[in-house]
Amino acid sequence: MSNGIEVDDYLNSLSTEALQKICLDRGFGLENEGKDFDRDDYLEAARRCVNLENEMNAILAENPELAAELEAEIERMKRAKDQLEIEREQILAEKTLLEQQLKEAGVDMEAAKTEATTFGQKTAGLSTSSVDPQSFEEVFKESIILLYDRVKQDLIFIRKLLRLILEPLQDGIKLVWSYGSSVLER
Repeated sequence: MSNGIEVDDYLNSLSTEALQKICLDRGFGLENEGKDFDRDDYLEAARRCVNLENEMNAILAENPELAAELEAEIERMKRAKDQLEIEREQILAEKTLLEQQLKEAGVDMEAAKTEATTFGQKTAGLSTSSVDPQSFEEVFKESIILLYDRVKQDLIFIRKLLRLILEPLQDGIKLVWSYGSSVLER
């Protein structure tokens, strides 16, 4: 019992920011649901986070196979996250390079978009034999714009993909935490 009192005394001595950090450092976010938290809310949340961490540590100590599986899954998730981050950085570098090349080529993206739209409206229904050489320059500009838009779409897709990968991981961790809590409550 004295250990619990010592923890309570320690938590009571901390600032609100330190109490909030206790939960955040353990991977818990505080959802306020429209309510502003006061110090007592943060104190209670920190108590719960510390208790939950202690319960999880006890469960993992009693079930080393679960601990090994959890550790392996965490490592797999870290590798997947690192790989996705590398791919994201590569795409951002390619996007930056493309933007720089377009800028160096003197392409005004807004003007090119307008020209491409106008060109598309003018040449709708024309055969390629009726398009003059200047039209090819316009087609080139339109192609660059489409390529740029495609890169932007790819970046959006990758962001969504990252969310699809990371959200289940968070849910899995929450499931393990809730499983651990339910085991301890029995």
